Amino acid sequence: YSGVHKQRVLQNLALYSQDNANQQQQDRRSLPYEVVLEQVKQVLPSLNLEPKEADSIVNEIVDRSGLLLRIDGGQRYQFSHLTLQEYFVAAALRDSQDELIQRWQNAPSDWREIVKLWCGLANNSTTLIKTLYQNDPLIGFECLADAQEVDPEVAQQVIDYFKGHLEQEEDEEILRAFGSVAADLQRSRGRELFEFLADKLVKGESLASRKVAAQALSLTNLPEATERLAQLYNNDEVTVREALIRMGNLAVPQLKLLAEQGKLAALEDLKRIATPEAALTLVPFLWDSR
Repeated sequence: YSGVHKQRVLQNLALYSQDNANQQQQDRRSLPYEVVLEQVKQVLPSLNLEPKEADSIVNEIVDRSGLLLRIDGGQRYQFSHLTLQEYFVAAALRDSQDELIQRWQNAPSDWREIVKLWCGLANNSTTLIKTLYQNDPLIGFECLADAQEVDPEVAQQVIDYFKGHLEQEEDEEILRAFGSVAADLQRSRGRELFEFLADKLVKGESLASRKVAAQALSLTNLPEATERLAQLYNNDEVTVREALIRMGNLAVPQLKLLAEQGKLAALEDLKRIATPEAALTLVPFLWDSR
């Protein structure tokens, strides 16, 4: 069977499982074998395949790709990972934005990750992000990280709202959203937000504002962020040190440079990162008389 055929089958099963769980308050990870066959039979005619081929195509998906798994001795089936299932749901609704919005409004928590994945697939996410932002500003902000295309005015409205609240926020989800959007340096909105955070790190009026800026930068997982943080490294600046430690191996090259410059606290920070790469970086300093 072609990859297109199998993708359509998986999309249909994922969407059915998601919808059925919402309606029945049941586990959305697995489906009975009989239900799987029935759902596959319904979609096969639109693929110019016979319903009697349902069992055959399901077996091929299970045996060749591992995207779908047999469990409970073959009595039930489930996707190999929930995120994979959510991706196929988003793909199934790629051209059905209104249906997606309706589903999200009915069960926001169940559809949160799916709407973000949808933004990564759709050509233009402006309408969805506007709706999300009006109801839940945070998820509208999160979707900007994945969106392929958004009206610049809408994107700026969302970004400006959260920039205005940054100094009061220490919520991990919000900081992660800042990090995700700022990590995309190929887009102007990502670069703008990255520079905004870097500027706050230097010019923040309070320790609290510098702290959240450092945390958000660390969540970009970009080498550029380690460079900006290292520029402000100070033995007494706990904010910058904690952010670098949080970045793990990404921060090791900068901490090595700082240690070579005589900043002994960098050695302690390498120790706290506690990865094999950090340990190997520490070895030459064992013979350093400083």
